[in-house]
Amino acid sequence: MPVAYALACGPHQQDGDLQLEFSLQRLAAPLRAVLAFALAALTVAAGSFLGGHTVPLALVLLLFVAAVAAAAPAVVETINATAPHARGAAVALYGCSMFIGASLGPQLTGALTGLGFGGILRVVAAALVLGILLALPALRHHRTQ
Repeated sequence: MPVAYALACGPHQQDGDLQLEFSLQRLAAPLRAVLAFALAALTVAAGSFLGGHTVPLALVLLLFVAAVAAAAPAVVETINATAPHARGAAVALYGCSMFIGASLGPQLTGALTGLGFGGILRVVAAALVLGILLALPALRHHRTQ
């Protein structure tokens, strides 16, 4: 089982052995989302300063992928908890926004090629910080319940 998937989904038992002791499931979904976005932003920002150092860049991007893998289920869980009366519509809107982002991402990257690889990564890090700021109200909402 991939480590990022195990981190996102929690501990699993196979043949009586606990494969992964640390579980993010103990944390509330909004907190997991904020922490995962923060890790993603930090890793992308760090990667923007690594230049041509391939191995450190690969390690940083691996951490980025793990953070995204941890954030995705936390965001869906937060959406489900925040809009229980309109779960289907909320998740559909989230899915639509994912497809819009996947469609616009390559065009934005193409438009930013003049900034170079490091500059593009810094723009991505700024977008992730915006994601953190947008997720903070959900964290506050979860604490009041």
